[in-house]
Amino acid sequence: MTLTNKDQIKVRDYLLGYLSDDAQEKIEERLMTDDELFEELEISKNELIEEYRAGDLTQDEEQRFGNGYLASPEGRSDYTFAMALDCMEKPAPTPKPLSFFDQLASFFTPQRLKFAGVGLSALIVIVIAVLILRPGPQKSLALTLTSTAARRNASDPKIQIVTISPDVRELRISLTLPQSASQPANYRAELDDRSQIKDVTLAGHDAASVVAVIPASQLPVGYYALRLYEVRSDGKEQRIPGDYYFMVEKK
Repeated sequence: MTLTNKDQIKVRDYLLGYLSDDAQEKIEERLMTDDELFEELEISKNELIEEYRAGDLTQDEEQRFGNGYLASPEGRSDYTFAMALDCMEKPAPTPKPLSFFDQLASFFTPQRLKFAGVGLSALIVIVIAVLILRPGPQKSLALTLTSTAARRNASDPKIQIVTISPDVRELRISLTLPQSASQPANYRAELDDRSQIKDVTLAGHDAASVVAVIPASQLPVGYYALRLYEVRSDGKEQRIPGDYYFMVEKK
């Protein structure tokens, strides 16, 4: 049985303690027999923990979640796991190589200029020609990411590692849509690098995926999460369940 958006909302309300006693009893009965609903429960736990830590919950939601699920032994364990994942050690950045201008400036010291003679003019011509003709980064790196909402084990996000070489200009990331997603007028995406959240350019979408385009210059080494929102024709937004995780390494 495929879950609906209403099922996802009920699971979230269940974790936040908004359901009536009768509705709570019904969903607990379903959790014992419905694997998909149980999987959605695990996913929603992780999402709410992330929102709790990021301060994205309302004051009432934060109080209910903190005094409810997070106060349980399982909740404390999941919260500790999320904290450990966030503190994952990032590789030390590779020293930035000197640009041609820096190399040129270091070459033309007073001592070297004293002995340059006629060869100086020829060297300047060669360096300028290299700078003009040297091609810049041109390649687009394509990859596909699946949200945590579509993964069986929500406690193991299976972070995809993306290695960006110097010739990569941009990442074109295909974000797979869950089967329960509707077809809105448009989408909006956000990139969370654990220090700030910013909007991402979208290149298009179809019934199965949305393509996000991110310049490589905006992706230093680190851990990232993409979030996707449905944008209706009336301007209202609905978040697509789950996050799209990836980690960036540089060659």
